[in-house]
Amino acid sequence: VARLTSMGAIPQDRVLISEVGPRDGLQSVQATMPTADKLRWIDALVAAGLREIEVGSFVPVHLLPQMADVAEVVRHALTHPGVTVMALAPNLRGAQAALAAGVHKVTLPVSASAAHSLANVRKTREAMVEEVRAVVQWRHAAAPGALIEVGLSTAFGCTLQGAVPEDDVLWLAALCAE
Repeated sequence: VARLTSMGAIPQDRVLISEVGPRDGLQSVQATMPTADKLRWIDALVAAGLREIEVGSFVPVHLLPQMADVAEVVRHALTHPGVTVMALAPNLRGAQAALAAGVHKVTLPVSASAAHSLANVRKTREAMVEEVRAVVQWRHAAAPGALIEVGLSTAFGCTLQGAVPEDDVLWLAALCAE
């Protein structure tokens, strides 16, 4: 996943590892991990030295019951000083809920593949760019210190569509950055 972030560029002498396992690793499996196990997992990631962790998704529970406890997971992750707590949100409502829960950063999923965008968020790529705009506009008015990031997925190919033209990726990245 290529990341475009409102924080600016990471200094060239620094590498940032952003762990997404507690979100990406859990949302695609049928079983729901108990909350206590999620909290222990986050504790272990912090103990291993990770400083940015995507702890969950703010999505409708009927779509991803694995994320029903995301607000509680966020609260726990926030007890770790020096850790950037982030969550994925596919729309303005999710971003508002994530920031209300206290996350430091919200990631909006934007797919470079037209097919993946429709399958993943049920919106066109253009509609997702408009969602990014809506979140950024809301953030400017209501939560100016909040960090917003675009997770540009399927930039190097898609299991549904196959190859994703480089021009599509550049076009979409430019729209999101704008």
